Amino acid sequence: MESEYRKGIMGTELVLWDECIPKGADYRMGMIKNNKIPGILPCNVATEDGEIKLHFDISGKQNLSVLFSKKELSHDRICNLLRSLCVALEGIGEYMLDGGGLVTSPEFVYGSLSDTDWEFAYIPGMEQDIFAKIHGFAEFLISRTDHSDREGAGLAYRFFEITNDREYTVEDIKGLLKQEIRTEKIVAAEVAPLPDTHEEVEIKPGNSRKPKKKNPNKTPVDFLIWVITGGVILWIIYARLLKRILRPYILPLTAVTVVVAAVSCGLLIVKLIKQRKKRVVIRPQIEPLRIPAFTVEEEAFEPESLEEKTGRLTKEELKYPVLHPADGTDEDIELLKFPFVIGKAKPYVDGLANSSYISKVHCKIDCCKGVYNVCDLNSTNGTRLNGKVIIPGEKYEIKNMDRLTLGEMEYVFMIP
Repeated sequence: MESEYRKGIMGTELVLWDECIPKGADYRMGMIKNNKIPGILPCNVATEDGEIKLHFDISGKQNLSVLFSKKELSHDRICNLLRSLCVALEGIGEYMLDGGGLVTSPEFVYGSLSDTDWEFAYIPGMEQDIFAKIHGFAEFLISRTDHSDREGAGLAYRFFEITNDREYTVEDIKGLLKQEIRTEKIVAAEVAPLPDTHEEVEIKPGNSRKPKKKNPNKTPVDFLIWVITGGVILWIIYARLLKRILRPYILPLTAVTVVVAAVSCGLLIVKLIKQRKKRVVIRPQIEPLRIPAFTVEEEAFEPESLEEKTGRLTKEELKYPVLHPADGTDEDIELLKFPFVIGKAKPYVDGLANSSYISKVHCKIDCCKGVYNVCDLNSTNGTRLNGKVIIPGEKYEIKNMDRLTLGEMEYVFMIP
């Protein structure tokens, strides 16, 4: 299988072609061309020089191997990848396509840092072992898993164990994810936050997290309303029905009414004073639990302080290759190691570039046997070498004093 990247006015495309792709009328080609299959990259089919090529739209996306070349996979991202794999497998099954055409190599699995969905490439006519492909995908997850994240490492190894058995199905992978949801719910119940109330809470042994609270429906206002309502009803009964009978007892009844009203008002005042003096209980803040629906919190990709960058150096003072801003308004980017990834998403790159026109993972500079080359990583605004737009995914030799433009930022490449 051969591949290349093309960048045009409609966006960026991943072009794949292979001898196995059927020529002529074939229902599989029509399926991927005329339908948006869940979990599969949008595809268009074109014939070039008598060879059929598949054009996958990857605009705004980057492949898995690039995004996680510097950063390890967390539990949530592994969940999202497995869920996306299930969606892709079910999608190709729904459109009666063979699973052997699914491409699970990390360099052909595309997504973005802020998305929870990943999409795979699909090549009709490719008759490879889908079980071996998924097993290779499991090996990649283990190799890139953050092993300090016990949940993530455990999930990756459980998935790897499932793929060792060639009799598993998509439902087995989905069952693994459902088990993760149940585990998250159990943990959520164990660390559930205390009730948000200003009432004092009494916790008894053996009966934790059951606050003793008063009925919130009984308030001083309700008490006052009942007193007034009862007084009005008694007055109506007295005035309409019992006026003649109770005439001799008017004075005693009046005295009793006054006393009851005074007592009611006193109780109302006492309740209001007690409510104002209630002690507020300060509760410990509990960090929110990860949502089991595999959503990933948006990471802050704002460039931080340029601690990794060095000050401007003269040609004689250079110890490492640097990218020097052509306008002199920014700091030099010193290339301390290779490959060196440049962008504005700090956990995923080696050098930070402070510009809103630069992608989170923009380009990569590498060195092989003393020869330096630059590769655009499917950035949104592209990369230019000496004014010429370079094709994403392809390597271009970069020499001393060449001009490299990332978005709108222009740098001069300097070699010691």
